[in-house]
Amino acid sequence: MIAELSEKATPEYKAFSAKLVPGVDSSAILGVRVPDIKALAKAIVKKGGYEFFLCEKHKYLEEVMLHGLILGHSGLSGEKLVCELEKLLPQIDNWASCDVVAAALKAIRKNSDLFYAKCLEWLNSASAYTVRFAVVILLNYYLDKDFRREVPALLAAFDSGEYYVNMAIAWYFSAALVKQYDEVISFFTSYSFKNVWVRNKSIQKALESRRISSDKKNYIKSLKRKA
Repeated sequence: MIAELSEKATPEYKAFSAKLVPGVDSSAILGVRVPDIKALAKAIVKKGGYEFFLCEKHKYLEEVMLHGLILGHSGLSGEKLVCELEKLLPQIDNWASCDVVAAALKAIRKNSDLFYAKCLEWLNSASAYTVRFAVVILLNYYLDKDFRREVPALLAAFDSGEYYVNMAIAWYFSAALVKQYDEVISFFTSYSFKNVWVRNKSIQKALESRRISSDKKNYIKSLKRKA
């Protein structure tokens, strides 16, 4: 798969990607755009014969993304998909791979209870990116019809020392203020957040949204407080 990915890589995008994921050594980045990786994943699944790739230890960031995207298109049962993801998660070591893979798992919508239970487990992981993976899944798939009312309380009580976990939680709450305003606004008015930085970052990101009315934005802005 490295050969197929390398064909789509450019030095310019490699340099750009390296700036986006400062914790990843540039030698572990090929420089392939995500849309190209998505297209390659679809083609690989359609062709078949990719099982060996899912057993490999990957060197490049784009390989990890490709692996996750293949899983997303594979049509695996919910239980099998969870099993495969738990093999992949130890190789996810940056926010970009984490978020690309999490967004590709449309099968979650058909296995809501199963993946929700796994997210609760992953939130207790010692790996920051496994925790972020759980938060991003909750953000992507559990803020609409599968919204779980206990999640905002769980995340508001979270006090991670990891920047990328805190950012994901802030992202979750900013999206929740769009989709579940009445359910989550009380966490801001009652100062329920254990981490004030997360609270204020959630407000900042909500104020940047085009999907929240001006009246609500003015009120949300008034709730910001100093750390």
